[in-house]
Amino acid sequence: MGVRRQGFTLIELLVVIAIIAILAAILFPVFARARDRARQATCTSNLKQIGLAIMMYTQDYDERYPPYEVNHGSSNRRASAHYDTVHPYIMNEQVHICPSGDFAYRGHSSAPYTRGEFDSGEGVFRQWMRSSYAVCRDGTRSDGHAGRMPWNRRMAEVTRPAELILVFEARGGYVRSLANVGFTTDDPPQPLPWTDDSGRCGQLMYRHSLQMNVAYADGHVRSIPKLTTPDVFVVR
Repeated sequence: MGVRRQGFTLIELLVVIAIIAILAAILFPVFARARDRARQATCTSNLKQIGLAIMMYTQDYDERYPPYEVNHGSSNRRASAHYDTVHPYIMNEQVHICPSGDFAYRGHSSAPYTRGEFDSGEGVFRQWMRSSYAVCRDGTRSDGHAGRMPWNRRMAEVTRPAELILVFEARGGYVRSLANVGFTTDDPPQPLPWTDDSGRCGQLMYRHSLQMNVAYADGHVRSIPKLTTPDVFVVR
C-alpha cells in the first residue's frame, strides 16, 4: 500500500502561481481594451443621437441648421445649439455624457453631468453646461484667418456635409472659436501637443485610445485620429 500524499510541493505551487500570473498578464489588457471599446461605442451612440437630432431639426426648420445660441429676453439667457435647441428631439441628458469623460472643468472636480449657475445674465439659460461634447461658435482660427460656420445656415450652403464637423469631444460644452480648439498660431496652424495622458489637445479630447468621436453635418459619426487642420470645422 503506497504512502498517501498530503499536499503540493513548493515547486508545484510556484508553477501554478506562475501560470496564473501569465494568464492574468495576458487577459487583463484584453479586458481593459474591451472595456475601452464599450465606452467608445457608447460615446459613438451618444453623438449619433445628437447628430440625428440636428438633422431632424433641419427638416423641421426649412433645412436650416440650428443657431449656435438663441437669446431669450433682456436677461441674455442663451440656448446652446447642440443641447437646448435640439433637446426636444432627444429628451435625455445622459446622451451628453461620454463614459470616458472627466468633467474637471471651470475649476470643478470630476462629477456627473450638471448645469451650474453663472453670474446673473450669463450662460445657457443663465447656466453653464458641462458635457463631453461641444460645438464652435465662430470660425476665427488661431492664426487669425476666418471661416464660415454652419450654424443657422441652410443645408444647401454646405457643399461637403460629410467632411464638416459639427459636434466633437471636448473638455466642456462651450468652445468660443477655433482659436480655442487645439492648434498653434502658425500659418497654417499646427496641432498642439498632447497635454496629458487623457488625450487632451487644447479643448479637443481624444479620449478613446487617442481617437476622437465626431458628428458631421450630414449626421454620420466617425472616430478619427488627431486632426491636422481646423478647416474641417468651417463651411467650404
